[in-house]
Amino acid sequence: KGCELNKDTGQWAGMGGSTELLAFLRVKGYELNEGACQGAAQGGHLNVLKWCRSQTPPCPWDGYTCAAAAKGGHLDVLKWARSEHPPCPWNEKTCALAAGEGQLDILKWSRDQDPPCPWGEKTCTYAAEA
Repeated sequence: KGCELNKDTGQWAGMGGSTELLAFLRVKGYELNEGACQGAAQGGHLNVLKWCRSQTPPCPWDGYTCAAAAKGGHLDVLKWARSEHPPCPWNEKTCALAAGEGQLDILKWSRDQDPPCPWGEKTCTYAAEA
């Protein structure tokens, strides 16, 4: 019977750090989505994120990729994602989740960039709750 694939399958494979599983899924016709990049970023699997982005076409990413790296405390992943051309997009969630997880180094780095990562009310709220 097998396992049912859904939109979250790639995210779990990315979070688990398995390029082999992601490659297998692609061979079986699974289309990688933003979740694969998000999972790899949250799990701190830079090699998996690089693999996802090196595919043809590249696995898409969005602001949740940077936010997931920040939440997971993976500054190296965030720096790489933002150094790409074009850079991985980011939004207020990146700073908010970094603050909420007590990731001060990520919050400082994100705000020191040009342009700085946006932040908002939730950044302060999450920091106070951390």
